[in-house]
Amino acid sequence: MSRFVSLFLILFVSCFSLGQNNKTRTAATTPSGVQVLYVVEGTTIYTYNVDPQTLNLTQVGTPLDITNANLGYEEFLASTPNDHFIYFLAANAQLTPYLWVFATDTNGAPLAPAIQQMAIPGLLGIQINSQGNYLYAIIAGTSHNLVTPTTIQRYALDTTTGEITQPVIEATYPIETNSSGEYCGLELLSFNTAGTKLYDEVSCDGGGEAKGTYFELPVNPQTGALGAQTQLFHWSNATEGGDYIQFTAGLMFDFNNPASYMTGYNSVNVYSVTGNVKALLVHCAESMLEACGSSVGVAHPSGEYVFMAIAQDTTQIDKVDLTDKKIVDTGNYIPGSLTYGLTSEFSPDGTLVYATTQNNGDYIIQVFGFNVATSVVTPGEMIGHSGPFYTAERY
Repeated sequence: MSRFVSLFLILFVSCFSLGQNNKTRTAATTPSGVQVLYVVEGTTIYTYNVDPQTLNLTQVGTPLDITNANLGYEEFLASTPNDHFIYFLAANAQLTPYLWVFATDTNGAPLAPAIQQMAIPGLLGIQINSQGNYLYAIIAGTSHNLVTPTTIQRYALDTTTGEITQPVIEATYPIETNSSGEYCGLELLSFNTAGTKLYDEVSCDGGGEAKGTYFELPVNPQTGALGAQTQLFHWSNATEGGDYIQFTAGLMFDFNNPASYMTGYNSVNVYSVTGNVKALLVHCAESMLEACGSSVGVAHPSGEYVFMAIAQDTTQIDKVDLTDKKIVDTGNYIPGSLTYGLTSEFSPDGTLVYATTQNNGDYIIQVFGFNVATSVVTPGEMIGHSGPFYTAERY
């Protein structure tokens, strides 16, 4: 389910944030670079470094104000895998979508002025591949007869300067809007670790029905070219619920929520998507684990855990056991919610978790250390925020 479909579930509901690529199914290692947290407050980007040992947050650099950006457009931030460059998507005063490119210092803080500032009409989202040498953008064209031709365009990304050039149309989707009010849109979700697969979603809402279709597109790692898409999954629902899909560690996680106002009907399904073949590995309903039947969740980058929202400010950490084909409660919890689909919930290496809580109407981010081998969490520092946040590792 995409961002524009799932805003009503902002505390729980993808692509994945765009700074969060798929990880291999192995235990996360000790952080080797600088752990970075970006918080976007309006049109200002604040940068924090996170100490993985003390779990303290330290503001670094000078807050970067995008002075000619406009709050009337959804902002978004992405980084290259090594975080040497960040890409900020917003709009100017005339609501024309713009992409700003900034270099970062050794702490990951963006440096003014912008390396590049581009007006890209119709720009809706971006993804940077695992090697950091191509940027893929969703561009919506001019609608005609309730159809909006929407393309995925590939830009060459200079790993030395951060600049993007040479846009090439790689795929085209006829995105439909019907007369009953149903609106559809395309979203790029994530790449696999090798950068040889791109996952995207066409989701629709309104008109009495919600639905989503998920595709895998092969990627040529030498040229960045995309091949023909293969449909992996589809869901539709005439009630208030929906499915929330994540691709990570060679797995597809389907958090099925058929009726959002009822409990006991949800489920978690884990599929293998290796080699374009989708095979069900785990089906977890309430009879297996209460959280599977009553809440939605977020998959850890390792694919070994799901973080299930069992209450407004309580997240239960559950183990994905592929051998015994079940999901089990680890007994570990986080006091807060994970914001799936809108921000980065984990550090790139999976050893840090970011949760949000509310205090008198104000949002608070808290960082937690996470031991992938034992699932034990260690609480860290908190900061207040009112906008989305994104994670990166600068090395």
